Amino acid sequence: MSSRGRSSSSRPTVNLEIGNTYRKIPYYDAPLARDGKTRKDHEWTLYVKAKEGSHYIDNVKFVLHSTFTPRTFTKNMPPFATKQTSYGSFCALVKVTLCDGTKTQFEYDLAFRRGGGATRHVVELKRSHMIGRVKKAAMPLCEQTTFGIEIELSIPESSRDVHGHLVSRRVNCIHAVPSERAPAGFWKVTSDSSIRCPAGRPNCQKVEIVSPVLTGGRGLSELHHVLQVIKSLSPAVNRSMGVHVHIGLRNFSFEGIKKICQQFVKHEDTFDQLVPLSRRGNGNQYAKSNRLAPQLATLSNKEANLKIARCRDVKELCRTMCPDRYYKLNLQAYHKHGTMEFRQHSGSTAYTKLGYWVRLLVAFCNNAARLPAPKSYLESSRSNLEDLCAWVIKDGGLQRHFRKRARDLSTQSSRGSSCCQDCSESSGFCSSSGCNSSVSSFREYRDLALLFK
Repeated sequence: MSSRGRSSSSRPTVNLEIGNTYRKIPYYDAPLARDGKTRKDHEWTLYVKAKEGSHYIDNVKFVLHSTFTPRTFTKNMPPFATKQTSYGSFCALVKVTLCDGTKTQFEYDLAFRRGGGATRHVVELKRSHMIGRVKKAAMPLCEQTTFGIEIELSIPESSRDVHGHLVSRRVNCIHAVPSERAPAGFWKVTSDSSIRCPAGRPNCQKVEIVSPVLTGGRGLSELHHVLQVIKSLSPAVNRSMGVHVHIGLRNFSFEGIKKICQQFVKHEDTFDQLVPLSRRGNGNQYAKSNRLAPQLATLSNKEANLKIARCRDVKELCRTMCPDRYYKLNLQAYHKHGTMEFRQHSGSTAYTKLGYWVRLLVAFCNNAARLPAPKSYLESSRSNLEDLCAWVIKDGGLQRHFRKRARDLSTQSSRGSSCCQDCSESSGFCSSSGCNSSVSSFREYRDLALLFK
């Protein structure tokens, strides 16, 4: 940091600006308050900025007047701001956590005048040696949204019985045929004939492990424990295996479910960047592209968005998004389990990968359902991770993790050997320029479909 950012004690400082923008709403255009009488004719955005850059702020918590429901809004990625309407001014409490872990708070009186207002503060970094070392953590997992997970894997023929080993490590589980449901709260261990053994293990045990209904941090802890137990059995995965995550839809309205589908179709390109080549596009028969579903493939982005929005019930939405269950986002699971299944993740027994993937999907579903219905991209535009995180995920910790994940996968996919391995399963071919599947994107597919229509 430059000398301007240092106090007399020689410790680095951060220059914070806390302020608000303001707009007066015409009286008859203003929304009504909960009493149905008072007009909320003041529109404002309360924000926090750091002169040295947004990376000096870890998170901001805005505590508003007691008449707001909810009254607390936490932002852990820029822009650190909350946009609201109200019928009067008040003093807000702004709690700021800086990049080194330093915590501070300020009271701020909203300025209802043209141009708004702002106050400036100099905050000393108490743990300046930690700058750049403190990694932004993902926000706590929502406790109201349930999830479940299905993990396909293999273990050596000589390995111990998976079910017996889990039971010996105090995991409530049963051994059952694939069609049998486990009692509430029990994991299920079953065989899976759809996957194949890894090279060098022709007689492996092909296994699927299915979780009970899980929720929040306790659910992630249970998943972590099971994966640690499995790790001692020398598990192996290959591209025939996947991880399927179910998100419970009990707390979502039908309109919310439609908005989740709209957001997924809009951002499917971005989700593709977060998984290996063999799970992208329309190349995997067990995780096909929703954007290339028969009723959406030949439509423009705008038409596809409207097609989903006009669905009248879950059955029609299923026909539009996924006529069978082998799509990245599978709504067929709604009729059997009351869930939405995400089938795109590759086979893995690594808790870091699976834990973050669950967090991503829970945040995606919760925010997509509560936010306004999305507008479609222009035909010349593509989804990207920054847009997905800024407008839907809204979690800086997840953004940091999946930025790295996307970079790592991009590096791997640029290697010729990895390319050819993925292409061998995707009906594609390898060239000196990399991996070229027979239909690499929904735009090419749509153009071909229109050509032969």
